[in-house]
Amino acid sequence: MIALSPYEEKQIHQNLAPQLAALKSKYPSAVYNAASAQHLLPLAANIKPKLINIYYGDEDNDTYLPNISLQDGKLDLLYLTEECVNNPVIQIEVDSNWVYIEIEKQILLDRLGGLKLPKINEMTDEELLAVTRKTQNILEGIENALSK
Repeated sequence: MIALSPYEEKQIHQNLAPQLAALKSKYPSAVYNAASAQHLLPLAANIKPKLINIYYGDEDNDTYLPNISLQDGKLDLLYLTEECVNNPVIQIEVDSNWVYIEIEKQILLDRLGGLKLPKINEMTDEELLAVTRKTQNILEGIENALSK
């Protein structure tokens, strides 16, 4: 489990309702991410993000591979596991800013505004295969680095 710093604890209690702040004992990273982005405005309706990352889980974002990554509106990375299906945490990051965080069906942050998420199911088989190969190469690189 990730230990929160005194500053992070303070941000959580200043920016979230008590019932949402209480989730920090089980999901410290996601709760802090939500608290740290509360002051930001919703995304503009005409936004064209460069990068959208979607995470299923409460891992530390600095070391955590996104489960879905979209670069310039195109699927760039897809890494879905069985744990993603029923994971109680969904975090969406747009251009390095948190825009949506949901924990146990409770929305802690919703800054999506007018953002329209691309439809992954409209990809061609060739595009999906290319993303799958890229994802596999990344995972193999991580595995090789860890085994050394």
